[in-house]
Amino acid sequence: QREEQLGKAIWSRLKERGAVHVDARGEASSANALRGLASASRGGARVVEFHVSWTTDGDARWLRFHALPGQQWNAFKKDLGRLLPLSASARTDFGQLAKAVKARRREEGTTTVECAVADGAALYGVAKALAELPRIC
Repeated sequence: QREEQLGKAIWSRLKERGAVHVDARGEASSANALRGLASASRGGARVVEFHVSWTTDGDARWLRFHALPGQQWNAFKKDLGRLLPLSASARTDFGQLAKAVKARRREEGTTTVECAVADGAALYGVAKALAELPRIC
């Protein structure tokens, strides 16, 4: 339910402001942010597009999810093309996952990363990998 509530809040702010930033500190918060973004995407007529970055106040570092309303679902599905799946688990090294995503960018298709939605550690690893992409690309 928490993720559904966050998903509804994300869509509400997207409609109101056009963009949303969700800050997440630590594994549980980051996993919930990803679940909330997924819930918002599933619950809307449009997908929620997002990217992740590291941010800091000088003392601590955390993840920030930047979300925007994306294409309508029917257009999004048409543009997916061939899927290039990767998988993540609690044991996945996020740096290696980021490198694998980067390597897949050279291929024609859409890279996906699959993991169990209940696996908070895996979701945290996926979020950290996405945040690393700008640094390594």
